Amino acid sequence: MKRPFVIIGILSLILSFAALYLGKNWIIAFCVCLLFCGAILYLVKRKLFLRLVVPLLVLILAVVNYFCTLNNIKTVEELPLEEITVKGVVCDTPKIYPNGQAVTIKSKELKGKVWVFSGAIYDIKTGDTITLSIKPQKMDESQRANNYSQGIYLSGFLNQLKNVNRPKFSFLRLMADFREWIENTISANCNLGNEPLLVALTTGNKSYINISDQKAINNAGVSHIMAVSGLHLGIICLNLVHFLRKLKVNDKIIGICGLSTVFLVLLACGFQISAIRASVVYIILLMGNIIHRKGDGLNSLFVAITLIIAANPLVVGSISFLLSASSTFGIIVLYPMISKLLGGVKRGGRIGKILNSGLQIALVSFSAIICSMPVLVYYFESVSTVAILVNVLVLFAANLVLVLTVIGLVISIIPILNIISTALFFLAEIGMEYFMMVVRFFGSSNLVLLYMKKEMVVFWIIFAVAIFIFSYLGVKRSEKSGS
Repeated sequence: MKRPFVIIGILSLILSFAALYLGKNWIIAFCVCLLFCGAILYLVKRKLFLRLVVPLLVLILAVVNYFCTLNNIKTVEELPLEEITVKGVVCDTPKIYPNGQAVTIKSKELKGKVWVFSGAIYDIKTGDTITLSIKPQKMDESQRANNYSQGIYLSGFLNQLKNVNRPKFSFLRLMADFREWIENTISANCNLGNEPLLVALTTGNKSYINISDQKAINNAGVSHIMAVSGLHLGIICLNLVHFLRKLKVNDKIIGICGLSTVFLVLLACGFQISAIRASVVYIILLMGNIIHRKGDGLNSLFVAITLIIAANPLVVGSISFLLSASSTFGIIVLYPMISKLLGGVKRGGRIGKILNSGLQIALVSFSAIICSMPVLVYYFESVSTVAILVNVLVLFAANLVLVLTVIGLVISIIPILNIISTALFFLAEIGMEYFMMVVRFFGSSNLVLLYMKKEMVVFWIIFAVAIFIFSYLGVKRSEKSGS
C-alpha cells in the first residue's frame, strides 16, 4: 500500500466527528469495529496489517486522548456558574476590540484553555502568567464546537485581574516577541494604509484590518490569502528551495534550511492550526528530500490530519481546519487531473506563458473551491461568485508581495542594508495597493455573494464527487488513447 495514512486519516476524521457530535457510546462502538476489522486484516493480510501498525497506533492514541479530553471537559462543566479564580499562561495574542479585550489562557488546573472577555484593556502579553477572577458563561452548541476544537473548555467575563507575572524567558514569550518584531518592522517601513494588510499576509493577524476591507476580502473570496497556510509555506519554501538549487547547494542542506524556514513561519503566525496542518505536509516532504526519498502529497496530507486529530480529537469543529484540509485535498488530487485534461490548451510565446499561468491559477482556485464548497455552504450559507476570477487577478501579486516582505524583513536585520529593505517594502506596498484595488472593486458589495440554505450542502457534495469522477474517467480515457 503506497498511502497507508489515507485510510487511517479517513478513520481519524470519522473519529473526530463522532467525538465532537455523537458522544462516548459512538466512540466505543467505533473502537469495537476498529478492533474487529484489525483482527480480520491481521488474519487475512498480515503484511498489509504490519504496514498499518504505526498509523493505527496514532489512531489509538487519538482515542485515548479523546477519553482524557472528555474527562477534562466534564470536570470543567461541573464547575458552578459563579465567580471562580483561574490561574494560567496567556497562550495567544490578546485581541483588542472597540468594547474591550479578549484573552485566552492555558490552565494546568483545568487541563485546558479559558477564554476571558474584559471590558477594560490591560497590559497583558503572550507568555504572561496571570491570576484572574471570572464569571463563567454557558456555551451554546455553535460556541461549544468551535471552542472545543481549539481546546477552550471554559469561557467567561473578567471580574478582577489579580496578578500578572511576566517571565524573563519562555517559548510563548519568544513567539510573541518575534511576531511583535515583524509588526514593528513593517510599521516602520510602510504607511498606515498598507501596514495592517502586510501584517495579516505575513503573520495571519487580521485584527488590524478595518471592517470595510475585511468585508471586501471575504466577499471577493480571498480570505485564505490572509490566513497563513499551505499557500504561504509553498511560496516561501519553494522560492527558497529554487534559490538554493541555483547556488548548487546539496539536498540535505536544502532540507535543513527548509525545515528551519517552516519553524520560523509557524513562529510568525503563532502556530495557527492552518499553518500547523500545512507545516506537517512540508516537513514530511522536506524530510524526504534529506533522506533522498520522494514524498507523496496525498499521504502527507493525511499524515498531517491524523497527527492533528491525535493531538486534539475534537478538531473537526474548527472551520479553518476543515477549509484548509478540504481545499488542500482538492489541490493535491483534483487539480492534477483537470490540469492533465486541459494540457492541450497551452499556448506558446510570451503572451501564451502569461495565459498559461492565469489558467493554472484558475484551475488551482477552482479545485480548492469545489472541495471546500460544502464547508462554506454549511457554515456561512454563502459563496463568492467572483472568487476564481479575483484569485487569478491577485494571486501573483500576493506571491510577489509576500516574497518581497519576507526578504525585506531578513535584510532589515543588517543595518548597512536598510536602504534596500526600505525599497523592498516600498515595492511590496505597490503590489498590495494593486491587490486591494482589485479586491475592493469586486468585493465592496454583497451582490457578489450567492446565498443558499444549509441543505444545499448535499447538492455541493454530489457536485464535487461528480467533478472528481468526470476528471478521473477523462484522464483514464486520455491515457488509453495516448497509449
